[in-house]
Amino acid sequence: MAEIRYRVSIYDDEGEKFEFNGSPAVMMPGLQVKYGIIDGLDVEVALAYAMKNEDAGDVSGLAKPEIGLKYVAPDLGVGGFLNVELPFGSEDIVGENPQTKIQGGVIYGKAFGQIAVNALAGYVFETEEKDLKSKQDALEIYAQGQYNVNEMIGPYLGVEFFKTFDAQYDGETVEESAGYLLTLQPGVNVTIDANMAAELSVPVTVMGKSNPAAWGIAAAFKYSI
Repeated sequence: MAEIRYRVSIYDDEGEKFEFNGSPAVMMPGLQVKYGIIDGLDVEVALAYAMKNEDAGDVSGLAKPEIGLKYVAPDLGVGGFLNVELPFGSEDIVGENPQTKIQGGVIYGKAFGQIAVNALAGYVFETEEKDLKSKQDALEIYAQGQYNVNEMIGPYLGVEFFKTFDAQYDGETVEESAGYLLTLQPGVNVTIDANMAAELSVPVTVMGKSNPAAWGIAAAFKYSI
């Protein structure tokens, strides 16, 4: 998998958008391994290498690794997930005191003829940063509809709502620091054969508050053993 994302502007606390000077961007080639324990239960490990351009600091290194567990009831399409972003990586990328992020929630996936529907809702808990004693939890909601043109090609449109709650600093709540981002994610899934598949998407932020806006290109190649 690989992703390149440009942070082109930032939304202030009133939802007004201001453009950045330059085009800070990060490219993140990575590897994700998924293992099926039993039918419907998977464990996943993801590693990524981040490369920032000159406008973003001109640094590179390992991003924080992630490990996840997901269960979906095969007949119902309903399940839950737990994902942990571990607190280590290259200092230039994750900082001197990286925080652990834990996300848990519910997922849904079901096909209705040629239409496939996927959705998730999860709470993101962030541990406190050691020096500044700061943290900010969030809520993520994602919904995606896919139309399978044939057995090989399935274009889709995803919509993500990501809400950040009021930040905490040294044990105190930072008033009016909450915000949100609304992102559209058009893309396509391509099934090559029984073992190989590919995915391409273009996420674009269309609305927000107290958060940076971005657009990007994400590509993934999937191989099942």
